[in-house]
Amino acid sequence: MKQNETLLPRFDAIQQRALYVAAAGIALLAVGAITSRADFYQSYLYGYLLWMGLTLGCLGLLLLHHLVSGSWGHITQRTMEAAVRTLPFMAVLFLPIVLGLHELYPWTNHEVAAASHAVEKKLGYLNIPFFLARQALYFALWIGIGWWVTKKSREQDASADPTLTRTMKIVSGPSMVFFVLTVTLASVDWMMSLEPEWYSTIYGVGRIVGAALTALAFCIILVRLLARYEPVAAIVTTRHFHHLGNLMMAFTILWAYIAFSEFLIIWSGNLPEDNMWHLRRMNAEWSTLATVLIVGHFAVPFGLLLSRERKRHIESLARIAVFILVMRCIDMYWLVFPAFNDHRFHFHWLAIVAPVALGGIWVWLFIAHLKPHPLVPLHDPRFYKGMIAHDHPELQHER
Repeated sequence: MKQNETLLPRFDAIQQRALYVAAAGIALLAVGAITSRADFYQSYLYGYLLWMGLTLGCLGLLLLHHLVSGSWGHITQRTMEAAVRTLPFMAVLFLPIVLGLHELYPWTNHEVAAASHAVEKKLGYLNIPFFLARQALYFALWIGIGWWVTKKSREQDASADPTLTRTMKIVSGPSMVFFVLTVTLASVDWMMSLEPEWYSTIYGVGRIVGAALTALAFCIILVRLLARYEPVAAIVTTRHFHHLGNLMMAFTILWAYIAFSEFLIIWSGNLPEDNMWHLRRMNAEWSTLATVLIVGHFAVPFGLLLSRERKRHIESLARIAVFILVMRCIDMYWLVFPAFNDHRFHFHWLAIVAPVALGGIWVWLFIAHLKPHPLVPLHDPRFYKGMIAHDHPELQHER
């Protein structure tokens, strides 16, 4: 199966538009950095976390696919691989956050740390040299794992070696362990330490599930866009849509379960140092977003995804995926911004510009890694035996 030639001009057009958006966004970010330094760093962190969550979510789902060999992964594998290949540049985009550590994280201020006994006790972990060393380790592991897995997949396209499938499965097991550990620690470093007096042992799990849900929604939207073109059109069936819908519903339920469990445990403990995080996000100014998340991030998609018919039609499934991506943006806003501005609701135009600018860069890189390679695995034995042989017996002869 070869890449449909009609797709290449479309990919080029998307890249060009993404580049224009990125250029305009970067120019506006530069203006924002000059006029409002604090808002620039806060908004940049928010935008970075959105796109890094998508990237890491794709890495996690890719490893999961190689472990369980679900048919949902065969039609999204190349999407996830292209997203994972953006990780080296995401490491470069982390540099502005390093430059803004003193603007973002209270524990970098010695006076703030000295005024809080709880923060002072955590300075063995929360200090700039150790923080930077951890970031280097995280990115080295993520880039190494992602590069190796995608490299083996492309080698299989060229060599048709079926043993590479088992090799990727074996390596994905321990890689998933390292992935969960490092993403958990990164969520503590990047997000939970914005309010260093508070901690939650389930916080990292919630961020991993949120990242996976973001990546899954993104992959569903890409399947919807590519399903009209070869080679995806020749292999995709309602069964794949159904599996993707079931997986999205599972992650939606898991996100709600983790969020409610965290709230219930902290509320039942009724300790001031634990309650403050939720109290800040449930005051009069932030409670509206909390309600929106309860309804929009869980109740609405859960109700819609209960329908078998909606999950078996890519149009309706893609609309639900778009809605979930909007909720993911709201959820990230609710997680990040209450840590600033004395916990009062504050909106700045950079909170829109930063995600759009970084998104333009990310989309350009993503397409650059997606278009040179076939949109489906060519010689993965699971692909033919588990999917095509079931839905398209006539394509067995193409091996």
